[in-house]
Amino acid sequence: MKTQTFNKFIQLLLIGGLLSASFFGCKKDNEPDGPGTDPENPDDIEITHTIKELIDLYDDSDMMLISEEVMIKGTVISSDETGNVYKSITIQDEEGTGIQIKLNKTNLYLDYAQGQTVVVKAEDLYLGHYGGLMQLGGEYEGKLGNIEADVITKHIIAGEQGEMPQPSIIDLNNLPDNLSNLYNTWVTIKDVQFVDEDSTYADVSEGAFSATNRDLTNEEGKIIILRNSKYATWAGEKMPNESGEISAILTVFNGTNQLTLNSPEDVKFTNARFEIKDGDIADALTVAEAQKAQGQKSTWIKGYIIGTINGMSLDDFNLGLTDVTHTNFVIADSKDETDPQNGMPIQLPAGFIRDAINVKDHGDLMGTMIWLKGDLEPYFSAPGLKQTDAYSFDGEKIEEEETPDLPDFVEGKGLDILGTELTNTSIDFTTWNEARSSAFWYAANGNAYVNAYNKEAVTSWMISKEKVDFTQYSPAYLNVKEKLSFFTSTDDVKVMISADYSGTGDPKAATWSVLNSTNERAQGDLTSQFEASGEAYIAFVYNGTGDNVMSWNIYTVEVSGDEITPPEKPEAEGDGESLATAYNVTAAQENQDENDVWVKGKIVGTLSNNNLNLGLSGAVASNIAIAVNEDETLMANVVPVQLPNNSFIREQVNIVDNPDNLGKQVWIKGNTIAYFGIPGLKSPTSFSWDGLTEEEEEEIPEEEIEGAGDPISGSSLTNTSINFTTFNAISSTEIWTAANGKASINAYQKGEVESWLISENTIDFSTFTTPRLYVSEKITYSQGIETVKVLYSTDYSGDPTTASWTEFTVDGDRNNGGEQRVAFNAEGLNAVTIAFKYTADDSDYATGWDIETVEAKEKESAPVDPEYGDNIILNGGFETWTNNSPDNWSIPSETEIETSDVQEGSSALKITATARRDLKQSFDIEGGEEYKITVWYKPLSTKTNANTTFRMWSSIDDADGTEVGTVQGYFKDDEITDWEKYETTFTTDPTATTFNFEIRTYSEGTVIYDNIQVQKRTN
Repeated sequence: MKTQTFNKFIQLLLIGGLLSASFFGCKKDNEPDGPGTDPENPDDIEITHTIKELIDLYDDSDMMLISEEVMIKGTVISSDETGNVYKSITIQDEEGTGIQIKLNKTNLYLDYAQGQTVVVKAEDLYLGHYGGLMQLGGEYEGKLGNIEADVITKHIIAGEQGEMPQPSIIDLNNLPDNLSNLYNTWVTIKDVQFVDEDSTYADVSEGAFSATNRDLTNEEGKIIILRNSKYATWAGEKMPNESGEISAILTVFNGTNQLTLNSPEDVKFTNARFEIKDGDIADALTVAEAQKAQGQKSTWIKGYIIGTINGMSLDDFNLGLTDVTHTNFVIADSKDETDPQNGMPIQLPAGFIRDAINVKDHGDLMGTMIWLKGDLEPYFSAPGLKQTDAYSFDGEKIEEEETPDLPDFVEGKGLDILGTELTNTSIDFTTWNEARSSAFWYAANGNAYVNAYNKEAVTSWMISKEKVDFTQYSPAYLNVKEKLSFFTSTDDVKVMISADYSGTGDPKAATWSVLNSTNERAQGDLTSQFEASGEAYIAFVYNGTGDNVMSWNIYTVEVSGDEITPPEKPEAEGDGESLATAYNVTAAQENQDENDVWVKGKIVGTLSNNNLNLGLSGAVASNIAIAVNEDETLMANVVPVQLPNNSFIREQVNIVDNPDNLGKQVWIKGNTIAYFGIPGLKSPTSFSWDGLTEEEEEEIPEEEIEGAGDPISGSSLTNTSINFTTFNAISSTEIWTAANGKASINAYQKGEVESWLISENTIDFSTFTTPRLYVSEKITYSQGIETVKVLYSTDYSGDPTTASWTEFTVDGDRNNGGEQRVAFNAEGLNAVTIAFKYTADDSDYATGWDIETVEAKEKESAPVDPEYGDNIILNGGFETWTNNSPDNWSIPSETEIETSDVQEGSSALKITATARRDLKQSFDIEGGEEYKITVWYKPLSTKTNANTTFRMWSSIDDADGTEVGTVQGYFKDDEITDWEKYETTFTTDPTATTFNFEIRTYSEGTVIYDNIQVQKRTN
């Protein structure tokens, strides 16, 4: 994280001799002097900036130090008296601009009351934002934090008690273009009501989140969020059901507008509740309007489809059909738009919507005008549309998933369900509810469905209208394709048979027998088989009367004479007490509610919406599904494993960011407990990839270290007997540390660093005839080989900055990136201290360096110098072009031939990117072979505030098209004025057949590429 400063260009005039010893502000008679009472008179302090002028100085860094004298003045509009505001005050000045000030103190209302004037001395404070909301505060662990209690009065000077400012009136139907100028100000919204009736301001139940969002809506369905803390004194109070006006502080979080309430007294709902109108497609918002209306539900928007996002953010936007995905697309107000910042990402939920309009399967839709209905909320960390459920291509005819016209309640006889309404079913059904309930059987989208969640308890029957003839087969079976979600027990989803049911009326008057399935019925999609005989009525009996209820889909019901042989469930193994005796998946399912146990299994996919997503399709990062067998397809045979947010386990194990993990065996330690309604594993603390080595989160020191750091023993590395000390020549939070068999350092976003890893004792190379220092290392995101030096000294005595150091010469090659074992020449040396010196400058860019093995030994038999064959990239020098496009390459727009500035030959490729642009070529490779990639590039401009503008993003596939490897890395792009070479080597998986070469050039980058080579090692 980089902290920046700004300099004020106008010399501030200090008013001397006018400081008063008396405190000027309002204070309760019985209140002792304390915070908020400053000897200075606020009226005697020269105000140098309005709040807007202060905000205008912000440079968009993570936090910006105010290093010169800056004074602002405003009125306090917040209050923490009732607990909804915590450790902050919000002030608003006379121009109507506000800012939040973070203070490490509670009960601030006693010192800075609503309506009270305050002056803020901003020098030595930090400007930043949280989710887009401007804040002023201190520094805490390298991030924007609170101003510490002992210095609050040095910065916040309380003045006279006055009145609250007049609120700005906001019309949800006509949000102003400059709405962001009203963030952190006092506003009033009229003619609104809470969407939820008979609800409390916040969820105060045990385990509930610390804050609850409550939606406020106007008559047209326009919504804004009221965010309430569960710790507010009124959190458990019932919200009014009526309508009226509300006054609060307007805030924002990641594009979604929110209100912060000081007290329920500011909710003045005295009018009758109104009916909310359905959103009309004729009133569809433009993209520009929708970006300002985040938080609205079931809203129509319109725009042209311009591309998709295949990655994690808008930086991964692909214009047109380049690298297209089926899970989303981006729309814009102009079909010619190329900048995703002017567009809106649209989520395409699996099912009807995705099947109908995804542009991977329907490429002709690219560039088409489309109307879409969904919820306006952040997507890819940008204003977006999610939960999309309807669309139109003309703004008139609406396409949406079939929703049958259903009664509100059923008691007794319910709806008839025809076999033609199911899938491949010829049996017709009638339905019956034993009690009055809004949960009942109905048919839609090729299946019959019932779910009593949040509805009245009921037992609901779906019964064949006629007897089913099983006499045509011997033995005979009833096959049922079904889906069980939120699984509780097969007692709640019975399949029954009766010979004496009359065909109409109450089924309880007949005699029914339960059919037992030949397979295990559990959570997920499955085909169940039941043995039956004779002629009889069949019934599907759903029990929705318990504390926990299931949902049940039935797709196909048929009679068959063929027995389905269910796959055998793997036998249980292990006791869970150690890595060596870890539970397998079956044992974990049988031993739930145990803590700190080991479970092992093959990663087969993930779970979402209570469905098993096999492979990478629809994968999520929050969990994995493991099974005994890699080819498992039944949800009943998997255990879902929770991957907690921001944990090292999610970072290293999830298959969204680590697709190579799919199919791997993994051991995970955690608590066996229900997850997604089935036996699962939650709260993991460690894992292993080999069943031998436990991977645990390493504690990395965050304090600033200057001078000696913690020692690193050779045993902390791999095959290393040399012990080391560490030393920072410059104060930094980054220093050499050891974990997972290697010493590592990476100063990414840590500022300027000079960190030394130094042998604890001297190494005597004179004992060898031909001495060498062998180092196994890995260099990533290289900013130059000069940032990772290997040195020796004869006069080191504790401080490396006072010693004389000489750089080892390399015996052979040392690449500027990748994993390698390097031999350093130590001939002529006696007893010397060796050191690994790592440096990073004061920028966002830094090399990563891992040292795995360090050995002083005799020179090994000379390794064969690598020799590489012919370039297998076609037209890697961009010498041949057709129709202004280089032959053999898939390239984006914004490219052109470059002939005046080339690295080799007569032409090169120039890319000027306004959004991410991908340069691609795929070709055959061989499995189990070493290859070298060389790319010459010359940056002409680079993206600001980014860790790179150019990135290697290649992948390796097997014959089935499954990814079996990647080659990724950042190109150095700062302070480069001439041609630079990127070079790396890699070894392919034995199953590899195809190499997908790709370089990404990100927004704002301009670069020339030339002489690109991929060569197979030949010796």
